[in-house]
Amino acid sequence: MDVREAILKRRSIRKFKEIPVEQEKIAQLLDAARLAPSGSNRQPWRFLVLEEPKIRELVADVSAQMFVRRAPLIILCYADLRCWLPDYIKYLQEELKNSGSVDRNDMAMNLSLLSSNPLYTSGKELKNYIPNAFLDVGIAIEHMVLSAMDLGLGTCWCRLVDELKLKEIFELPDYYKFVSMLLVGYPDQCPPQRPRKDIEDLLIG
Repeated sequence: MDVREAILKRRSIRKFKEIPVEQEKIAQLLDAARLAPSGSNRQPWRFLVLEEPKIRELVADVSAQMFVRRAPLIILCYADLRCWLPDYIKYLQEELKNSGSVDRNDMAMNLSLLSSNPLYTSGKELKNYIPNAFLDVGIAIEHMVLSAMDLGLGTCWCRLVDELKLKEIFELPDYYKFVSMLLVGYPDQCPPQRPRKDIEDLLIG
């Protein structure tokens, strides 16, 4: 399946067959996420892979959407805000320079044009970078979504969950910010495409 076909055929799946997702396929999904692009190559995505029924029930109990209980696999997707700490950013810059994957001249920046300098961000200011973090993690999630299509799996993004209770259940530190759940499994439905806007409606001006 090529990327265009995966995009065309992708649907949000809310009914799954009672078949566990193979470990090999889970590994392929996570590898697809690992290879996603991110700002300054921060790679802030972190995942909790939940296969055990009792653990999945704990998540379903704090989710507003009943169909969460039907998924044989739940991947909780988080952003690690530590990736915006100055020391880590400096490390990333050196890593990129040394890897040869980016031309050194292309890495020149004029930070005076920004309202805040990311190289001097304090721990208290990390919340300012949550939108950036969510964008990066969202790209990684979509990599998994399209890879799942290629593997014959269905997925559904879900955010209607009590984030604080999730944090308590899994004893997560404050620097992990919940982005989304991804439900994964073998589809037990084939819904039609939802209505989509015309391209003309998406253009500004």
